[in-house]
Amino acid sequence: MNLFKLILPVIVASTVLKAQTVCNGKTVMLTDDGICNDLPYQLVFEDDFDGNSLDTSKWEAMTGVVRDSEHKIAQQWYAKENIEISNGTLKLITKRDTLINQCYDIWIKNRMESFCEDFHFTAAQINSKKSFSHGKIEISCKLPKAKGVASSFWTFGGLANEIDIFEFENENNVFNKYDPDKLSRVHRMNSRTDFDQNYIIEDCPNSYNGPDFSASFHTFTLVWTPHKLEWYVDGKLKRVSTLFYSLLGQMVDCNGLNAHHLYVLNRSFPLSPMNIIIDNIIQVGKNAPDGSTPFPNYFEVDYVRFYAQQ
Repeated sequence: MNLFKLILPVIVASTVLKAQTVCNGKTVMLTDDGICNDLPYQLVFEDDFDGNSLDTSKWEAMTGVVRDSEHKIAQQWYAKENIEISNGTLKLITKRDTLINQCYDIWIKNRMESFCEDFHFTAAQINSKKSFSHGKIEISCKLPKAKGVASSFWTFGGLANEIDIFEFENENNVFNKYDPDKLSRVHRMNSRTDFDQNYIIEDCPNSYNGPDFSASFHTFTLVWTPHKLEWYVDGKLKRVSTLFYSLLGQMVDCNGLNAHHLYVLNRSFPLSPMNIIIDNIIQVGKNAPDGSTPFPNYFEVDYVRFYAQQ
């Protein structure tokens, strides 16, 4: 059920809170109390990658190039050949290739346009064929360690709804200085949506410096309920974001929502079902690979699981 049909908030005024409290907030008045779901989680989707090829009943391998509405993305070609299943794990591979010239058609805003470009790298991405709503999403994986290579585990759906369970992008700092000690350590988490359907994305990023996630396998988990997002790493809570906050900026879960009270609505909170996406791609510009970047490099996945409350 659509959350706004369930709770029916009415926007009455804009509210400005500290960035670390709530992103993109607006004051709303609820017409119903919050409703909690206390049912246990049940496993409803799983891939342990135990075969010798990608299970195409569960996943679609990305091919070609993906562009956003302004025609900006890393300069690589997505190739099925860069997806490997062996020894019980999925390998998403980035490669430095000889020059590849490809032509393609793609929607840019409201029209189809044609492009021909040269690509020097190939990358890999898989998308779940099924979309998922509230539940628990989990991956066990080992990241690559390479300058200019970005690995992500995320969800995406209609109205630009997106949850970044993790993004590991190796970027220069504000002084344009590259820090190799941060490779595969900066864990970025985000939630995004085009709340007003005006092509302006509301998002709410956060990050921290963790261990070297390329040294061994780690488990990343997202718990997504109608009112709350929780990010875990190896079972330890790393971040919480809620759909509603108090007027003082305190997080409010389902059991704290009361009809005819004012709350701050987090407009970056995702509201629609989404597909699960795993990718290993190349960065561009000042964050591009250099002579230190090993190729090919591997983003290795042991399993992906989704649990729903049933």
